[in-house]
Amino acid sequence: MVSADDIKKFLFGFGSGDGSGSGDGDGFGSGDGDGSGSGDGDGFGSGDGDGDGDGFGSGDGSGDGDGSGGGFGGGDGYDFKLKSIDGCDVYYVDGVPSVFRKISGDIARGAMVRNDSFMFQPCYIAKHAGYFAHGATAKEAMRDAENKLYATLDIDKKIAEFKVLFKPGTEYKNQMYFDWHYILTGSCTEGRKLFMSERGLTLDGSMTPEQFIQTIKRHHGWNQIRELESVYCKQDT
Repeated sequence: MVSADDIKKFLFGFGSGDGSGSGDGDGFGSGDGDGSGSGDGDGFGSGDGDGDGDGFGSGDGSGDGDGSGGGFGGGDGYDFKLKSIDGCDVYYVDGVPSVFRKISGDIARGAMVRNDSFMFQPCYIAKHAGYFAHGATAKEAMRDAENKLYATLDIDKKIAEFKVLFKPGTEYKNQMYFDWHYILTGSCTEGRKLFMSERGLTLDGSMTPEQFIQTIKRHHGWNQIRELESVYCKQDT
């Protein structure tokens, strides 16, 4: 099983530090601070604090005790969050409860925890420039993480990025155009699926950027695509 430090590095870019370590900070160490000692602080001891700390224990804090709410966190606004299941620590990635099995670079293999049954649904988790995404495959997860970044760009930067990825006269998989139509126009997934179905197009097929532009001409988001068309015309002259 992957270590907690490796998961923290993947999610937050750091491992264990002064914040969550043992000592006088907010960690779990013994002492007079907010640690887990038996002093008079707000730690996990039997002092005059909030019971077992920030709600992780069974004291009078905001956990299972007499404190406010039924959440595990110490007033972080969540009513209920899983901490572990079947011996696995649970981390919330994009709001989805997730467990990690293996991490390699910017790709992790693990599972999502289904809220309806608390069963594991195997998946991959990718990160790209601070954005995370789950996917059935590593490629799908990374593609969705990249798309989240692209979607935040203004239209000029999106078109500039499109020009870098799609060279005039070169064929690319329709899956790429499918994703980029959303990036450029904000179109919904089901709408794009219907559009392709009506025209006999499949995600495994391919076309050139010029063909892509002609296919979606005067349809949803054409104002953005019109600008892209003019850019490609300039490249051809």
